[in-house]
Amino acid sequence: KHERSESLMSKILNFIFTLIGAKNILGKQLSDLDNFKNEPDAITKSVKRICKIQEETFGERVLWTLSPKSNKTDKAILYIHGGGYVLNVSSMLWNYLAKVVENTGATIMVTNYPLAPQSNAKEAYDYLNKLYKIFLDRYEGREVLFLADSAGAGLAISFAQYLNEVNLPQPKKIILSSP
Repeated sequence: KHERSESLMSKILNFIFTLIGAKNILGKQLSDLDNFKNEPDAITKSVKRICKIQEETFGERVLWTLSPKSNKTDKAILYIHGGGYVLNVSSMLWNYLAKVVENTGATIMVTNYPLAPQSNAKEAYDYLNKLYKIFLDRYEGREVLFLADSAGAGLAISFAQYLNEVNLPQPKKIILSSP
């Protein structure tokens, strides 16, 4: 039991989620795990107008890199998305990342780590560990940052702690939203 009462913001968000049926939709999706799909949303046209997009395959998963069409800086961001470890990158997040690229001139590598229920935490860590080594090689000499939201923020901070155990360098900055 929580010692403090639920905040007004929490009550409002709960009401909105109930109103739009978000809880029911996710509940229905998760009730049929054999057919549950946690694929990323398509990259929107507005993102394609703002960013240069590179798609490649890494670990049998699609990996995206968003970079500015001009005014590139030395910042290289590894983005770890949220979604409760079951949902992938949404169109809203693609638009957010495009704004980050546009406003900072940074290059962003968007992870597509293995998600539940098909995968587990060890598989996600293995994926991030291998990807981070490639990320460091690819962006050697650049300012490396982590950017993450929600569940991805929790994963990012725990992964940063894990980097100490495997003797890999820490990012210069870690920017987390609602970890």
